[in-house]
Amino acid sequence: MSTRKDSLARKIEEVIKSAPGHMGVSIRLTGRGSVVEIGSEEQFPLASVYKVPLMATLYHKAQKRELSLEKRLVLREIDKSLGSGDLQYFRPGATLAVHDICHLMIVHSDNTATDMIHYLVGFDAPNAYMRELGLNSFDIYCPGREYFLIFLGWAMRFKGKSLGEIAKIWKSLDRDARVAIYKEVRKETLSRSVKEAQKLSIELWGVDDEIETKEVRDASGIMDNIGSPADVSKLLELIITNKIASPRLSEDMVEFMLLCDYREMIPAKIPPSIRVGNKTGGVPGTVNDCGIIFASKKNTVLCACFNRDVKYAQRREAREAIAEIGLLAYKAFRD
Repeated sequence: MSTRKDSLARKIEEVIKSAPGHMGVSIRLTGRGSVVEIGSEEQFPLASVYKVPLMATLYHKAQKRELSLEKRLVLREIDKSLGSGDLQYFRPGATLAVHDICHLMIVHSDNTATDMIHYLVGFDAPNAYMRELGLNSFDIYCPGREYFLIFLGWAMRFKGKSLGEIAKIWKSLDRDARVAIYKEVRKETLSRSVKEAQKLSIELWGVDDEIETKEVRDASGIMDNIGSPADVSKLLELIITNKIASPRLSEDMVEFMLLCDYREMIPAKIPPSIRVGNKTGGVPGTVNDCGIIFASKKNTVLCACFNRDVKYAQRREAREAIAEIGLLAYKAFRD
């Protein structure tokens, strides 16, 4: 086993050396602990990977019967967030079951669905639950809607300031002050239209964030939710071993990840006959993926690959590096 682990670590180190940005990788085997840890204790911007601890918090609360997955939530204009997902284009008044909103959050990375889940479980609940699990690298406090609106220049306290100036201010603030700003922005923008935000975001950043500057990359990383690859891979193991919720509810969470429609990283090079569940994350400067690889009957591999300081032109190369790491992890434990 140690020879196999050492060989895998060497191969992954070679991939990391040739990849753009700064990478952290954590690979575990269900029931057998850590396999490869390279920069895995560092905190990285999570981007949409933070939806995994959010999902775990939701399902833990459902297990404890603190909320129902069948409860129906009403979509409001204030719920709508920019970025990925279709709910931002739905008419207010649409109703969806919490289970289905979680499906949208993980499978399609819908940011509006994510904010709805975050406010449902409680703003500080994900952090509190991650601490309870001993996963102390997580700091989840950033709602998608208000995050994007600050970047659009809609926060009154930052009026007239560049993103670089905002990032410097943000870096100097403690967590409570940051949360207070997000709540402040929410109140200030109650009557602002998501259509107005959608139009402005395309003008500023392009359809695929292709209009990118170092200021945008730096601010994205500083203002995002954070966590380490090691804690994400540990959380995946807790999900797959039914430590978060019952086997039935755990199957829900795994199924969402198996259905994830962003497959260009960890699952990309693994044979399609192998089941792989994943959840990607990307904001300017950040390219992440985490996954559950059902490599064989006896080996389930938990993998988290995070990359920061990646320029827009380097994104494809960064994704290919993570795809290669996913393939190497599969090959190492496919028997």
